[in-house]
Amino acid sequence: MTTLDLGSKIVDLVGRESVGNVIDTYHFYAGSSSWEALESLDPKKLFIFHINGAEDLPKDQLNDSKRLYPGEGVLPIARMKETLDTIGYDGPASVEIFRPEYWERDPFVVAAEAKQAAEKALGLGQYAAGGSW
Repeated sequence: MTTLDLGSKIVDLVGRESVGNVIDTYHFYAGSSSWEALESLDPKKLFIFHINGAEDLPKDQLNDSKRLYPGEGVLPIARMKETLDTIGYDGPASVEIFRPEYWERDPFVVAAEAKQAAEKALGLGQYAAGGSW
C-alpha cells in the first residue's frame, strides 16, 4: 500500500479486529500520505508506529538505505507524535532502519544509539516533557 489513506480503507473493508495499520514515518513521508488520514485514524486500528529518519533527498530518490536514526533528517516525527497523541494512540513505537552502514557496526551499539535517538525524538526518558509515550 502506498498511502495511509489506502491502508485505512482496506482495513475498514476487511472489518476484522485482528487487521490494522502500521504507520512508518519514512513511508508516510515518501508515499505522501495525508495528515487528514492520520488525524482521522481510529487509534485501536493502529497496531504499531515505526519511527525513523531519512536523508534530505527528493522523494523519488529515497529508498530504505536512506533511512537514519529517528530525529535525523527530514521526517516530521514531532508532528506525527503530536497527532498520534491527539487521537489517543498509546501503543508501541519501534525503530525501523535499514541502513547498510549500521549493519556493519556492533548491533548492540546501533541498538543503544537507536533507542536514545527514538527517546529524544519522542520526548521520552531523560527527554520527557509529559505525554502518553
